[in-house]
Amino acid sequence: MTIRNRDFSKPRRQPVAWSIAGSDNSGGAGIQADNKSFAAFAVYGCNIIAAVTAQNSQAVADVLAMPPAQIRSQWQTLVDEYRADAIKLGMLANAAVIDSLLALLPQLDVPVVCDPVLIASNGGSLMESSQSYHKLLPQVDVLTPNEAEFRALFGFNCQTPQQLAEAALTVAAQYHLDLVITGGECLLDDRQAADCCVIGGELFWMHSPRRATRHSHGTGCSFSSALAAALALGYSRYEACVLAKAYINQGLALPDVFGLDVCAFQHTGFPQRLDCLPAISRAYPQAHYVFPRCDSLQLGLYPVVDSLDWLQRCLAEGVKTIQLRLKNLPLAEVDSQVAQAAALGRQYQARLFINDYWQLAIKHQAYGVHLGQEDVLDADLAAIAAAGLHLGISTHSWFEIAVAHSLQPSYIAIGPVYATTTKVMPFAPQGLEQLGQWLQLIGDAYPVVAIGGIDASNAADVLATGAGSIAMVRAITEAADYRQAIAAMRRLTGEAQA
Repeated sequence: MTIRNRDFSKPRRQPVAWSIAGSDNSGGAGIQADNKSFAAFAVYGCNIIAAVTAQNSQAVADVLAMPPAQIRSQWQTLVDEYRADAIKLGMLANAAVIDSLLALLPQLDVPVVCDPVLIASNGGSLMESSQSYHKLLPQVDVLTPNEAEFRALFGFNCQTPQQLAEAALTVAAQYHLDLVITGGECLLDDRQAADCCVIGGELFWMHSPRRATRHSHGTGCSFSSALAAALALGYSRYEACVLAKAYINQGLALPDVFGLDVCAFQHTGFPQRLDCLPAISRAYPQAHYVFPRCDSLQLGLYPVVDSLDWLQRCLAEGVKTIQLRLKNLPLAEVDSQVAQAAALGRQYQARLFINDYWQLAIKHQAYGVHLGQEDVLDADLAAIAAAGLHLGISTHSWFEIAVAHSLQPSYIAIGPVYATTTKVMPFAPQGLEQLGQWLQLIGDAYPVVAIGGIDASNAADVLATGAGSIAMVRAITEAADYRQAIAAMRRLTGEAQA
């Protein structure tokens, strides 16, 4: 699975997202919640009011659906001046409203997120018939029902998480859409708010502890609008799911953090707390592993080399963190080189990480193993943890950072910070601003290794973001004098004095 991240290098106008939903006069759900979510992500929000409701966090007193002519008029005024980058559909009230949208949605080729609001969290009915939503599904890119709405829409009687997962895969394939079944109501497990997700035909779960709160009114609306805002910003659907889940977790946690007696769910912004990031797993329940901690958050200079010769050269110059990345060699030769590398690592008392070949790293008792996101799916993480190996994981996006954090690795690598020529990357450069945002999120939970296009010209700028380590490939192996290059970088990272 390759997840292309947002390209931060391209200037963009302020994104626009539309909410087509019901108005909640109490401000907790519907259009009002959507606008707060859009604003929290610095997305400009526009509205097409499909219905006016009289409600609060306790009950829905009245619903008045807008006539189709009014829906069309609102649409036309927005198309003329505020063209959408994403659309969120919420409470649509009746079949006539849906029929009017069926003729309008094909006019715009933008992601459409649909939260099929059938029953409000306060118990009120908000839709004449759940079957009316079926006509919309060919126009929908991401559907975000809760568990009860999923059952009502598609008739599944799921009694276990595994049955829910099978039903989700069936629906996503049948209707050619992505699906997030939100678990805030947790009919299957009252310990976790576990969301069952199918994105691009691949299933995963997002796990977060359930939070006992009276402020859940509007969280379904806010989740789907946060997801739409992230899509409008250019994030992938994987990232949008994680950002939306973290947004809800952070808002639910806010009253407890500050001791506030708040009126309703609190709208915050991009994740700022690591404990609000959801855990990601491919199966339910989530597996847990224990990997050893590195002895420092500051791993310093981290060369990535492709031969024993370069490994020994770097170790002899005092490098204490290094990775051996062997490519396109017969397995027998790789086995021999990993054995020699592990011995060198012990000799120099270095943190030697073996890239990819986790079985050989275990066999030869290396310090650790470094895995990319694809390799994490295939590796026997339980065996790596049982062998006592340190684990480093590559990340390139919000989703991948959530995956890494779920596994509690020994360090997290983030990149590419800059464009790199060492290999073809499916990921856009992140830049210093995004690196700094992720470093603030991670804090001192893990050592962070910045990687990608880092050399003598920009290493100081990267370290100024707070990164405790910089990975280098060509800046060492292609240097005119590798000894001088290593010495200069070790001084810069604070590992050695001149």
